[in-house]
Amino acid sequence: FFFNDTATTEIYTEQIVGSVRCVQETEMQAELLRKGQEWQKKNDEADKKFIQVMDKLDDEKKKHISGFQAKESSLQEELSSLQKENEDFQMLVNGLQKTLKEYEQKTQEQEKMSKALREEVEDMQDLKELNRELKETIGGSQNELMTENGELKEKVWKLENDIEDLYLSLIHI
Repeated sequence: FFFNDTATTEIYTEQIVGSVRCVQETEMQAELLRKGQEWQKKNDEADKKFIQVMDKLDDEKKKHISGFQAKESSLQEELSSLQKENEDFQMLVNGLQKTLKEYEQKTQEQEKMSKALREEVEDMQDLKELNRELKETIGGSQNELMTENGELKEKVWKLENDIEDLYLSLIHI
């Protein structure tokens, strides 16, 4: 179409330009829509990957938490066992301390008894010494007494003889 009329040409030109603009806008909109859909698709894929990664992280987290809980439970049991052993050990220590006190008291009592026995032994040794000295004194005195007794007996015998002789002489007188 070619018109000699300028006004008609302008109208048709404006309509063509408008149509071209509409086509261009439609193509741009289509391009934008296509790019938006591509971006949406990429975004959806990224969201899926993100969700998968988060799910894996949650699974790993659950595994680690479960592992930590198991370790914590095991450590708590071990701690409880060690506390029980510590209580038992403390009871044993207390018992040993009590036994040690009793032993120390008995040792002190034995030392007192031993001291008393040593004093008694010393007293007995002193008595033995006195007894020995007394025996020596008595033995010496006894020997002296026996000697004196023998001498006295001899003197008595002599006196008896002298008296008898006197008596006989008196009787003869």
